Amino acid sequence: MIRNTVDANSINAYIAVTPGNGVTFQRRTTTGGSSVSTKIAGITAPYWVKLVRSGNTFTAFCSSDGVTWTQVDTASITMNSTVYVDWL
Repeated sequence: MIRNTVDANSINAYIAVTPGNGVTFQRRTTTGGSSVSTKIAGITAPYWVKLVRSGNTFTAFCSSDGVTWTQVDTASITMNSTVYVDWL
């Protein structure tokens, strides 16, 4: 997850693999706004995910082997130049 601030309602972008949703790219583009998700069902861990930021463009990817990557989705999200990154 990449967050604009540490506030609970912060702008953010997030990618994960979960048993119920497969690969999910979730983002909130405005402070306090609703989150939007793009999901690829049927994928289960272990699986690789990565989130790439280039300026205000955030692109989510997934991979079964960490070598060949599939783009999940991309989003334009305005964040500060200094952000917070969280990973598990």
